[in-house]
Amino acid sequence: MFTVRRAPGALVALLLWLLALSLTAAAQTAPEDSASDVPPVDLDLLREDLGEDRLSGGLELMELEGGTYQAALLELWTARYRRDAARATIDATVATLAALDLDLDAVTRERAIEKTRRTSLLAALDEVAAARAEVAVAEFMGVGSEDDLGLRSLDRQLAAEVAAIPVHSDMAWEALDSQQAELDTMLTATLTRIADHTEELDGLQTEIQDGRAVLQQARIHDFVLTGELPGLAEEVRTARWATTVTAVGQPLVVVDAYVHAARTMAAEQPDCGIEWWMVAGIGAVESGHGTFGGSSVDANGDTGGTIIGIVLDGENGTAVISDSDGGALDGDPVHDRAVGPMQFIPQSWRTFGRDGNGDDVVDPHNLYDAALAAAGLLCRVDGSLSADAGLRAALLSYNHREVYVGAVLRAAAPFRRVVIPDPPPVADPVFAPPATPVFPPATAPA
Repeated sequence: MFTVRRAPGALVALLLWLLALSLTAAAQTAPEDSASDVPPVDLDLLREDLGEDRLSGGLELMELEGGTYQAALLELWTARYRRDAARATIDATVATLAALDLDLDAVTRERAIEKTRRTSLLAALDEVAAARAEVAVAEFMGVGSEDDLGLRSLDRQLAAEVAAIPVHSDMAWEALDSQQAELDTMLTATLTRIADHTEELDGLQTEIQDGRAVLQQARIHDFVLTGELPGLAEEVRTARWATTVTAVGQPLVVVDAYVHAARTMAAEQPDCGIEWWMVAGIGAVESGHGTFGGSSVDANGDTGGTIIGIVLDGENGTAVISDSDGGALDGDPVHDRAVGPMQFIPQSWRTFGRDGNGDDVVDPHNLYDAALAAAGLLCRVDGSLSADAGLRAALLSYNHREVYVGAVLRAAAPFRRVVIPDPPPVADPVFAPPATPVFPPATAPA
């Protein structure tokens, strides 16, 4: 007889445990509450969720600080981990249900065979009863022979299992009693197996029903969490750009804008000798790195407020520069004003303005665009910026005052001491493991 080998109940219990791993709504559970059963953040496994961005190679190795970014990263990782747990539950449940269906078919077939056997045994017992009646009549009448008695219609399978019954003479009753006893024993065993199969089928059907419920819930969690991942990834990217680079004390987006500008110009004009800290010094003096007047720089490099310089009308030690753009950039139709985080006057912006962040917009109020324009202006002068004379000449071309040159050099000094690592050889620098972890991986953010 076919024997079903499985662990009743254990498979569904395992599936329920797997499903419990995926039971979360990342947006509803605080990261510190979710971290207890979630392994350390693995940035490599978040590649497909975060995707690539414009971060300059080498900056991913810089140590970052800031609880908002840490919390957003942990929340994304938690949702990703639980989504994967839900998918593992789906795969395991589908495989388990397939195995349970095979078991169900096998047990159903076994029970059907036993029911057919039960029918044959009952028919055989009916024949024995009829034979007993014939023997009794023959004895009463004093006639009878083997041809008249016996189990003439007994099916072949049972006839092979039970020896032929001699019914001529006094041996008939003993043979009939023996056959009835054997048939009764066989019927009892068959009825027991039918009952066992019925109980097993009930258990299988319950497990299948439970498994289908687990599968449905796991699919719901997969759908919900998969839908949440893009938004959570965007939160991570946004928070990441606003996070402070520890060694520099400035947001990552600000440092990246300066590094990107210097590297772009260095690639275009290798003899220029420009370095990122030179651009950073100008940004510090001109607008406090885009923070003048309470402004700030967002993840795209745009300043939150419009930074407009004083009127260039000859007052307050300024030159007289008449309007050159109808007030389009600076809002002043009479005189020009310097605009944006790197303080370009409209006519200079027309010459040096470039798209620095790849959004197909050239905007003086975007730090990437403005920093690249500033780098282009510095590299316009003859001589290499790696020499003091060349750098001073370039800074004077930006603002023709010695006091300005001194201010920029002083502001640039802290940045000059910070070495940005060279880009790693891999083509995906954002997710190369940082030399110093962004936050302790085994603990939730404060």
